[in-house]
Parts: sequence; structure tokens; C-alpha cells
Amino acid sequence: MAAALYNNSSVTCSDKAMTPTIDDLVLEALRARDRFWFVQDLNIVERTNATVTLHLTIGSDLFVQVFLSQSSQRLSFALS
Repeated sequence: MAAALYNNSSVTCSDKAMTPTIDDLVLEALRARDRFWFVQDLNIVERTNATVTLHLTIGSDLFVQVFLSQSSQRLSFALS
């Protein structure tokens, strides 16, 4: 799943050129929602000029949280 959202094996990117923009990440999440049968929905939980938090719903009580901070170049994934 993580590879589908962003083709990078590192959770925190050290090279700014490797960090996706917020718009890029949202577009990739939309593509993942349409591509993978198990992704039921996409919810943009919070979006600012510097950060975004997304929930990709897998089941009624299961989702993948994706967090991106452009300023710190942090890309995190969590299964909740």
C-alpha cells in the first residue's frame, strides 16, 4: 500500500526532491482508492499549507493514516 502511494522506501525523506507535495500525495491517494479493491474510501482529515493527514478506509474500523509535512520532509504511515 505504501509503495502505491509514494514510491519511496524511506518514511522520512532526506532529499527534498524525493518528498512529494501535498497535492501529489492527495492525487496518489485518490489513485490508490480507485485502483485497490480493499480501499473503500479516502478522507482528508486535515490539510494546511504545510501538512496533510489522510485516512484510507480499509474496513468499518480499519484505516491507513498517511501524514505528510512538507516543511520537515516527513512522510508517515500508520495502520489504525
